[in-house]
Amino acid sequence: MDHLDAPNPKRHDPGVPATGEDEPIGDDLAACVAHLIELGLDEARPSIDGIARRLGLSRRSLQRRLDDAGTRYADIQQRIMARRAKTLLAEPALPIGRIACELGYTDGSHFTRAFLEWTGMTPSQWRRDVRLRGPAKSL
Repeated sequence: MDHLDAPNPKRHDPGVPATGEDEPIGDDLAACVAHLIELGLDEARPSIDGIARRLGLSRRSLQRRLDDAGTRYADIQQRIMARRAKTLLAEPALPIGRIACELGYTDGSHFTRAFLEWTGMTPSQWRRDVRLRGPAKSL
């Protein structure tokens, strides 16, 4: 609940013009859900039920409204998880097993399978690729 009143962390510099993902959420339900998932990752992997409760909706109402917006909770969560995983993998000193734990996976193999599904690469392959190309192009 405390996170709902928090300012958008991407909008920390009012002098920088807003573009793309830095735009205020407004009435965009999918963006609001993505923001709540991202905030919830600091504690655990947020569930659709928890996000629906925070928005004052039933699970089914949230699913219907996201469907009307042309997306699904699982798709939003996957996008946020993949982005967070890539950010963490860009830190070479952070072990992949630790990243898996931080993302709520019980072991590294579950995380590796999920990351492979998201990106077509294993976390270690992605990390090597980042080192070769540089992090700005891979995130």
